[in-house]
Amino acid sequence: MSAITAALRAVHPPIAHAAGGRFTLTDGRTLMDLSAQTLNLPLGQSHPAVIAAVIEQAGAVQFASSRFGTTPFVQLSERLAALAPPGLDAVALKLANGSDAVETAIKIAVLHTRRRKIACLPGAWHGESFLTLGLASSHRGRLISPGSQVVTAAAPTIAALVHLVDSRRDLAAVIVDPALVSNGLPPADLGADLARLREACEQAGTLLIFDEIQTFGGWLGEDLFASEATGVHPDLICLGKALGAGYPLAAVLCRSDLSDLLQYNDAEFTYGGHPVSCAAALAGLDVLTGLRPGLGHRVAVFAGLLSAAFGPDLHEVRQVGLIATVTLTSTRLREVWARRVAAVCLQRGVFVRSTDQGSRLLLKPPLVLSLQDLEAAIGAAGQAGQEVRAGLARVRAAQAVHDPGTHLRGCVLRKPGRPNPQDGYVSALLDAFDEDLDVITRGPQAQEDLSRDLTSIGVPTAIMYAVPGQDAVDYDYIEGRSLQDILQDAGSSPALLNGLVMRHYELVVTAHDHGIVIGDRWPGNAMVTGPAALQLIDLELGYTGPAAQAALFEESFCVLQTLAAIPAHRRVRADLLIRLVHALICRHGPERAGEALERLAGFYRATSRPVHAGSAPAQIYSAILDRALTEVSALRAGVRPEAGTAADRLVEV
Repeated sequence: MSAITAALRAVHPPIAHAAGGRFTLTDGRTLMDLSAQTLNLPLGQSHPAVIAAVIEQAGAVQFASSRFGTTPFVQLSERLAALAPPGLDAVALKLANGSDAVETAIKIAVLHTRRRKIACLPGAWHGESFLTLGLASSHRGRLISPGSQVVTAAAPTIAALVHLVDSRRDLAAVIVDPALVSNGLPPADLGADLARLREACEQAGTLLIFDEIQTFGGWLGEDLFASEATGVHPDLICLGKALGAGYPLAAVLCRSDLSDLLQYNDAEFTYGGHPVSCAAALAGLDVLTGLRPGLGHRVAVFAGLLSAAFGPDLHEVRQVGLIATVTLTSTRLREVWARRVAAVCLQRGVFVRSTDQGSRLLLKPPLVLSLQDLEAAIGAAGQAGQEVRAGLARVRAAQAVHDPGTHLRGCVLRKPGRPNPQDGYVSALLDAFDEDLDVITRGPQAQEDLSRDLTSIGVPTAIMYAVPGQDAVDYDYIEGRSLQDILQDAGSSPALLNGLVMRHYELVVTAHDHGIVIGDRWPGNAMVTGPAALQLIDLELGYTGPAAQAALFEESFCVLQTLAAIPAHRRVRADLLIRLVHALICRHGPERAGEALERLAGFYRATSRPVHAGSAPAQIYSAILDRALTEVSALRAGVRPEAGTAADRLVEV
């Protein structure tokens, strides 16, 4: 499995066969698909018309250079231009996925306005390329992408975007999903707000981009584009997902006066506009044309099924066309409820996904799923939701005396404000590091607020519910293993250790880049919840004092504790030490990083025993810090150790 983890992090067995709205796994289970896989198969799997077009095209022309093009490429371009809202009659089709489309639209906006800032909503999702990850405020993409060019609205609402555009004149474009799918769908009709956004963009000389990658293809009912549904016409529209009917394809539709801004090789992706994908898209549009007259009725049936399965007294159901999201009316344990309902549904043969940072179920069943199957699947999801909700209702307040596990198996509960056994150790270490730093113990509300702040910037954190009162629950059970255990496990591969350690450090750095000091970050306070997926837990201890010093301490402490957890004989520890020390120096400079490591070394040199339960002997910390300081000295002097020296020395520790 390790050979494919860079490309695929599957959490279920592979799909062996799929047709229509069902798919079968290699373990023999057949599932009803209420998510259209990656939310992009309105016609389901293996539609006969699409397959026939693909086979025919593969036998005619398999691939063609953009110097030539192909007949289906030209035909699809003309078809999209004819279908597009009035005025958007230019088509860029040499694109392979939604990220290509969003990047291309932004390129056009920058070239047209000669501005570089892009505005978007917090919590939105527009792709996974280098640039588009920078648009994701709740994802670590801001760390690796030029996020300084991105301006995020104050709230995930169109009204907040309007206010942002009104207040600036440096925005090249505003990009928005007009159905807010990644934000859980809008609570009310967006037509009026989008019209105000359109007007604000015109006044500011800012282009309006509709990201319809999630909505194009019949998901809105009879309306093919959001422009038809809302009456608001953007300057550019991004298409992907459903456009290729299961094959890789994307497009940008724009005003004709914007089309000549792109020159050859500005947006000419090698496999974009692939003839087989274009043939599939044309066949898919033909099928969709036949389905459109009946989609209005399907929307009404869908609404009725949702209402029956998820009663409005206990659930909040949002619906846009044939897309729906569901959560509890109470904010209590929404994330826990959504995650567990999805798990129960999977056990019962129904596949659903979540959205809005895991707080809502997302239902997007293929248009070809029979109404009988649709009723059965949504009914099963509703029954799972009732059972999970009943279980969560038995969880008692966190401040009550109870036996964890008695009320809800697997749910970790604790009384908030407990004394922390490491408190004295951390205080002593802080005193040695910087006398202006002090340890603090966060109360229930502070833990709740911090966990939500971290989640909002893309740092996965177990949401704390330790708020005094009826809804007080400390934190939910997390399936997985602690990072500490995996680092100490001799069976963990070097590649896994490398990925987990760098990801853990990255989460801490991301918090600091947003002005948040978490506190007490060692690998025992991180859970590995999936294939290399991390969640931070236990936010009780924090630090007060100068923010720069607190961040430097937390990063240094995290690096040290992480390296100490890896067995000394494993060469990956030496490799990680070098890269993590370099990361500290890049962030804080050699003088400050070196001074921080020296102060930590002084503390551990004066200690002859493990400093807290489960910790390594003090001499292990000292040896790691001595090697780190040698690396700092070498970098200061512009000298690199001889090949193999760093690894060999640390392996001997």
